[in-house]
Parts: sequence; structure tokens; C-alpha cells
Amino acid sequence: MGNGELNSSIFRTLADDKSGALPYDADLADQRARYGDGLLRRAPEQLEKQQTYEHEAAARVEEARRVREAEKIKLQEAEVSQAVLCMAIGMLMGRPPVRQSLRRRRVRSRRSEDSRGRKQSSGRKR
Repeated sequence: MGNGELNSSIFRTLADDKSGALPYDADLADQRARYGDGLLRRAPEQLEKQQTYEHEAAARVEEARRVREAEKIKLQEAEVSQAVLCMAIGMLMGRPPVRQSLRRRRVRSRRSEDSRGRKQSSGRKR
């Protein structure tokens, strides 16, 4: 017997007790017994609703996770194809490969730093 059934049977026993003057209200015990019976009747349905909701919520989360992953992969593929396209166009136009242009950017950024390691906001020193 579960706790709910035990509580309901205790309240039912208290409500059915007709042995004279009682230190409690028998109507209140009857009301509690009926309330407990109602809860016990509705419990399986409520549990099923809750489980259905949790499964649907988990499915929505998983779907969103899958969509985000697909978007991430699509974005990475687009970046790679754009880089390949830029490299091909650069080679056709006689530009140096990407490695050298990256090296130039690094050299430029080093030149823009002053002796204390801070970047200058303009061409003049402050």
C-alpha cells in the first residue's frame, strides 16, 4: 500500500469512527479522505501527461541542437569554400598565396605597437 492509499484509508477510518465525542471534526476527515481518493484516481493520468510533456520537451531540445549543429557545419563549409574561392581568384590575378598575405598582416600589426606593447590608435605617438 502506497503512502497516498495509506493516508486515504486513515482518513476514511477516522471519518467512519462513530464512538461518541471525537477530538476532531469527522466531516473534515471525510473531506480529506475523498480528496485523497480523487488524487489517487487522477495520479496515473497526471503522471502520463507529465511524461508526455517531458518527452516532447526533450525532443524539441534535441531538434534544436541538431539544427544548430547543421547550421554550424553549413557555415564552416561556406567559410572553407569562400577561402578556396578567394585563393583561386588571387592565384589567377597573380597575388601571393594566403600565407604571405597573413605574414604581412602580422608584420603590420607588430609595427603598429609602440615600445610598451600597446597598440597605437593613430599614426602619431601620444
